[in-house]
Amino acid sequence: MGNIDFGGEKLKLMGSIAVIAAVHALRVFFEVRDGPDRVVLLQGILMLAFVVTGLLFALTDRIAGHG
Repeated sequence: MGNIDFGGEKLKLMGSIAVIAAVHALRVFFEVRDGPDRVVLLQGILMLAFVVTGLLFALTDRIAGHG
């Protein structure tokens, strides 16, 4: 645990948030008949936003030379 810097910790946190959003979106997708289509679309967009944010964090850390 002592070898992880701030950038690595940030990436692990964003990865965890993206996985939690994906699990929640998957639950919404399985219950698609019970809810409106708008909720499914918003969940997909939210999950995609978390994934893109995590990828951008990883890219900026690599460009900055921390990875």
